[in-house]
Amino acid sequence: MSACNDKKATSTPASADSTSSSTQAESSQTDPQPTESINAEIPEFSDPEIKKFAEDYTSFVKDLTAAYTAKDMTKAAELQQKAMEWANKSTEISKKLVSNPEDAKKFSEYTQKLTTELQSAMTAK
Repeated sequence: MSACNDKKATSTPASADSTSSSTQAESSQTDPQPTESINAEIPEFSDPEIKKFAEDYTSFVKDLTAAYTAKDMTKAAELQQKAMEWANKSTEISKKLVSNPEDAKKFSEYTQKLTTELQSAMTAK
C-alpha cells in the first residue's frame, strides 16, 4: 500500500456568480459519500480476516477518493491521518499472506487497482 501525500488545489472560475460559489463551498463542507468510481471488485480470499481487511480498506479508499473528488481537503486530511493505521494493519495481513501465494497475488493486484484509482482522484483537476 502507498501513503498518499498529494494535495489538490481548489479553484473557482472567475466568471462564477456568488450563488454558484456558495453552492460549491457548501458542498465541499459536507461529508463526501463513498464514490462508486472504485471499480475494483473485492476478490475472494481463503482467509476471512484477509477478506474483512480488503472490505474495510476498500471502504476507506472509497471515502478518501470521494473526498478528493469533492475537493474536500479537510476531509481528505482527516482520512490521511488514518493512513498509518492502515499501513500497520497491512503489515499484519502481509504476514498471513506469506503462507498463501494465491491470496497474496490477488491481494497485491487488488490493492494496486485501489491505489491507481485513488491516485487518479488525487490528481484530477
